[in-house]
Amino acid sequence: MSAPNTGESAPMAEVTAVRLGDKWVTTANDLTRAAHRLTLGEKRLIAACIAQVKSDSPLPATTDRTRKTYTVTAAEYAELYDVSRDTAYEQMRANQKTLWAKEIQTIKPNGKEGRKVRWVQEIAYNDGEASVTLMWSDAVCQVLFNLSEQFTTYKLKHAARFTTKYAWTLFEMLAMWRKAGRFSMDVDTFRDKLEVSATARANYKELRVRVIEPSLREIREKCGIVVTVEERKRGRRVAELAFSWEPDPQGTLAF
Repeated sequence: MSAPNTGESAPMAEVTAVRLGDKWVTTANDLTRAAHRLTLGEKRLIAACIAQVKSDSPLPATTDRTRKTYTVTAAEYAELYDVSRDTAYEQMRANQKTLWAKEIQTIKPNGKEGRKVRWVQEIAYNDGEASVTLMWSDAVCQVLFNLSEQFTTYKLKHAARFTTKYAWTLFEMLAMWRKAGRFSMDVDTFRDKLEVSATARANYKELRVRVIEPSLREIREKCGIVVTVEERKRGRRVAELAFSWEPDPQGTLAF
C-alpha cells in the first residue's frame, strides 16, 4: 500500500557542505613540479581553486567557460589560511596580479624546452564580492582533469598550515613520492626547484640551516610526518639529498 497523503512534503535529505580545507588538491605530477616555482601567496590562491576541481571528471571543452572557472572568497581564504579578512583581501588582490604573469615552461621528451603556457586564461579580483575568480588555461586543464595516473594528491588543510613556500614545496615532493616513502635529488636540482636565495645556492650550510631544517621541522610539527634526510657526498661536497619517511599504505599520513 502507498503511504497516506498528508499534504506535507517529505523532508529533504540534509546535505553537508565539505569545507574547502577538507578537499583534496590533485594535479598531474608535471603541474605539481610547475607549482614549485610559485610564491607562497600564489600557491595559496591556486590550491584553493584546484581543491574545487573534480580531477577525475572529463576534460572540459575549450569553449566550456563554466567548468574552467573557479572562485575563492576572502572569507574562505581567511579561514583556510588563518589570516584576518583584511589580510586575505590584500593577499588575494596582490597574488592574482602576479599569477596572471606566471608561465609554465614545458619540456619536450628529448629534454629540451618546449612552449610556454600560462596558468590562467583569465583572472580578476571582484571588489564588490571580495573574491578572486580565475579561468584555467586550456593547457593547465589537460593536467587538472581526467586524471587516472601519475598524479599528486593531498588534503588542502595540511598544506594550508605552512608559512613558507619551502615547506609547502617539500611537502609536495613527499606527496609525489608518497607510495615509495623516499626520494633522492641532486643538491643543485633541489636548489633550483625551491628557488632558494643566492646565499643558499652558494653555501650548503646556509641551505641546510635556512631551508631544509626549518621545512622539515614545520612538516613534522604541522603534519606529523617525520622526515629524515641523508647527505650524500662526492669528495668533501654534499652532492645529493636522500629524503625518507614511513610509507603510508593506509592513507593515514597527512597527504
